[in-house]
Amino acid sequence: MKRSLKLLIGWGGLSALVYGLVLAAFPMWALYRVRHGSLSTLLPVNLPTGLLLASLVLVLLVGYMSGYRLLQRLEPNRPTLLVVTLFPLLFVALLLWVQPISSVDLYDYLFRGRMLAHYGANPFTAIPEQFATDPMIDFIGWRKAVTAYGPLWELMSWGAAWLAGGDLLRLLFSYKMLAVLSYVLCAWVLWWNWDSRTAQQRMHGLYLWLWNPLILWEVVGMGHNDGWLALALIVTALALLRQRYRLALVALVAGALIKFLPLLLIPVVLLAMLRWVGWRAFGQGLLGLGLGGLLAAAAYTPFWAGLATFANIYERQPLWHGAPLALARQLAAQQLGVVVNPWEAWPGGWLTLAMLGIVVGLVLLLLLFRRMSGPMALLLTFWLVLYFANPWFQPWYVIWIIALVCCLPDNEVSLRMAHLFASTALLSYLASAFLLPQLGWSGEGLAWQAFFVAFVYLLPLLPLLRRLPLGRVPLLRWRGAPSRLAKR
Repeated sequence: MKRSLKLLIGWGGLSALVYGLVLAAFPMWALYRVRHGSLSTLLPVNLPTGLLLASLVLVLLVGYMSGYRLLQRLEPNRPTLLVVTLFPLLFVALLLWVQPISSVDLYDYLFRGRMLAHYGANPFTAIPEQFATDPMIDFIGWRKAVTAYGPLWELMSWGAAWLAGGDLLRLLFSYKMLAVLSYVLCAWVLWWNWDSRTAQQRMHGLYLWLWNPLILWEVVGMGHNDGWLALALIVTALALLRQRYRLALVALVAGALIKFLPLLLIPVVLLAMLRWVGWRAFGQGLLGLGLGGLLAAAAYTPFWAGLATFANIYERQPLWHGAPLALARQLAAQQLGVVVNPWEAWPGGWLTLAMLGIVVGLVLLLLLFRRMSGPMALLLTFWLVLYFANPWFQPWYVIWIIALVCCLPDNEVSLRMAHLFASTALLSYLASAFLLPQLGWSGEGLAWQAFFVAFVYLLPLLPLLRRLPLGRVPLLRWRGAPSRLAKR
């Protein structure tokens, strides 16, 4: 057995040990009835505890990238594949039973699924507060809001709630299994032979997804539904590389039926196809968009209530915290007296929408002057959205970036940026829970917001900034683009 493979096995074993310690500290079967349990309520809030947890997170992050470097030295053969795939099974078995402690979204998912499966209520028009006598109401965070997601997710949520019945622990397990299914399907699609990637590229993409600590924590541990959006993005990217343009657009629309952000990416993908390949690809993309429209109509049919069905889009209230746009708003409020109320749809929601439109417009303008592959255009758009048009940072948003990087593992700069972003995203939990109390700052104050944004957002830019003096921006290149796709 090669030394590199032995070292990879060692990193896998060490990672499994860390996940086992997390399970021992936060077992779901013992904590699932703790209301809004978090790190700060379940552990002593002191510096030694924070440093211990940070050390464990750093072990996972260093092991992940070290394992990737070891994998680059190995042949994509059967022993390597077994190591790459078997350890994640152990990781999943451990994290599946970890209590969601960094987010209560899983409880919100299951309550809205229960509203549909148990009460027959429409999650697009009904709110949890209408079911105040339900014994699970105290566990959720968003009682006065309709669902924030699309109909495809709500249909899956209904299925998970219907299968689990009325027991809270079974519901949690059911939704976690739904998240695990998205995690496994993403891995399967990444490994599938799309003819446009070598066996080594497929192995690298598989590892980058399966072993990523942020993916494992947010998708398997916390049960976030972003794994399903990631699946849509992965299918879109790989279908574009394989010149399956109809499938790419259908997948992108399916992603928008889970979370709405991919809607903004449709014009980006269409223009990228037009500039990268030509009118034939553009026409196929429009056909795929039509098929996606049929899928959307079918998904919305069970929930249709007229224009009220889209209240979760046009009445959405943005939150402002931990993002450059939120910091800019706070600076404007303090220095210029310009206040954007975060709890009002106007002007807060429209400001966010305007920033999203500006980002997409800039990418479209760039595509007019520079030919760029569809997957790289998607990746660039997500980077710009998270940096300039997102008012509220959550660590699981980085999953979108990682999903696309897994499809383009040859882009070293994007890979390093994504790893640093995942690292700062994970460590941000510990910073908020343990460092903030030590500093004595207000969590909503300007000092903490500036520190948080600098830590989370500036460190991932280091790989890009190191290369900028050389001329062309490496983020916009991908050495592994098939030569046949460059033909018009």
